[in-house]
Amino acid sequence: MEREGFDLTSDEGEQRAIAVLFGLLNQAQQKAMGIEFYVWITQHDGRVRDSHAERDDKIFRWDNPPEGGHPSQDYGCRCYARPLGVEGYWERVSEGVETFAADLGRWEGNVDHMYLDTDSNVTVGKGKLLPDAESAAALPFRDRATNELAFADEITIDFDLISAMEGSQSRRASYYEPFTHLYLPQSDIDRMVTEHMRKDFKALLRQYPEFGNLPVSVQVALWDMIYNLGADGLAAFRLLRQAIEDGDWAEAARQSHRIGPAEERNQFVFDLFMDAAGEP
Repeated sequence: MEREGFDLTSDEGEQRAIAVLFGLLNQAQQKAMGIEFYVWITQHDGRVRDSHAERDDKIFRWDNPPEGGHPSQDYGCRCYARPLGVEGYWERVSEGVETFAADLGRWEGNVDHMYLDTDSNVTVGKGKLLPDAESAAALPFRDRATNELAFADEITIDFDLISAMEGSQSRRASYYEPFTHLYLPQSDIDRMVTEHMRKDFKALLRQYPEFGNLPVSVQVALWDMIYNLGADGLAAFRLLRQAIEDGDWAEAARQSHRIGPAEERNQFVFDLFMDAAGEP
C-alpha cells in the first residue's frame, strides 16, 4: 500500500509514518497545552535540506504552517518543533526589550511626580498616563518629605490638583513638581515600563506572529511605535506591516512616520528600519 509518496510496507516507510505521527502528536500535545508557538530545530547535519536549514531556530505558529508543513510533516523531514511558551518567547526577544527600555526615557521622559503631558493628560514615570484618580491611587506613591507610602486620599489630592491645572505645549514636567507632595521610586517606574511592555508584547505577537525572527533593530522600532501609539494605533499602519512581511526595510522606514511625536523620534525609528537593511 502506498500513501503520500512512500511505501508503508518498507522499513523506510514505517519510519516515515512514525515520524509523521510523532510530529502530529507533538503538535496536538502542544496546542492542547495552549502553546501557540514553536522553534524549528533541524538535525544540524549534511542531510538537512536547504529550505529547512533556513528555518532552523526560527519561530513559527502552529496555526500558520510554513510551506510544506510543520516539522516532520514534509517528506523525509527529520526536524522537530521545540515548544515556545510566552515566557520563553519573552526571553528570546530580551535584547530588544532591554535596548528599548534603556532608551525610552529619551522620548517619554523619566519623571517621578505627576504632571500634565502636551495633551493635558496626567502622566508619571516614562509616559505612563493616569486616566483617573483610581489609576493613580493604584500606584505605590510615597510622601516626598517622609518617604512613607501614601494613602489613596493623599494620591487623589495630588491627582486632582494636577488635573485641574492648565496644560501647555511648552511647559516642562518639572514645572509641576512644586505642586505635588508625592513621588514614585525609580524601581517602581522601571517596573511599570516592564508591565506596560508585557501587555504590548501580546499585541505585538497578534500583529506580528514572527516578531522574534525580525532583526533586533526592527523589534526596537516596533516597541517604540506600540508604546507611543497603542496596539490599535500600530495596527492602523497596514502598509508598514506589509513592508515588514516583505522584508522591504526601506519601505518600512518610509511607512513608519507618525503624526504627533517629535521629528527626532520619527527619525530614530526610520534609522532603526534602515539599520535592518544593512544586517546580514
